[in-house]
Amino acid sequence: RSRTPPSARARRRTHTDVTPQATPDGGHYRGWDRANEASTLCRAWRRAQTDRPLLLWLARGATHDPQHVAPEWIGPYRGQFDQGWEAWRHETLERQKRLGIVPEETVLPTRSEHVPDWDILGEDERRLYARMMEVYAGFLTHADAQIGRSLDAPQELGARENTVVILLSGAGASSEAGPPGPAR
Repeated sequence: RSRTPPSARARRRTHTDVTPQATPDGGHYRGWDRANEASTLCRAWRRAQTDRPLLLWLARGATHDPQHVAPEWIGPYRGQFDQGWEAWRHETLERQKRLGIVPEETVLPTRSEHVPDWDILGEDERRLYARMMEVYAGFLTHADAQIGRSLDAPQELGARENTVVILLSGAGASSEAGPPGPAR
């Protein structure tokens, strides 16, 4: 039996399930639906509560499995990972140092033991892994764009300065299935 008074229970808001309107086979991705739903909920809240702060809670699944996104999101990354993950790590760190994101004395951590040395991989494995990195980057870029779309609603409603945004996401790629990913 609940100890919460009925009036408080009535005010309590639970999560909103977002049912996909189509499938990835039709060029449709769930992140798009979630951004649309966030905008819809922000607008409804603002109509009902014009003077109260807005809470926008975004819980994203990106970049966990499955990683799929339309080709136009992957295309800009074509060929960017062909040199392999170790080279990419070094180039990224150097860019971060140049931009002042990390201190000059920052060093890369040791590569994980479960990640094979790029130089010992066969040509087919290199193409596969480079493609997987392109898809991952495109998927993350798509997720970032949808977060931006979700944040547009408070801005358009003039509620940006009176909005609390909580963004939750996964910790990144998961390696439980090993470098080649899960067998499907």
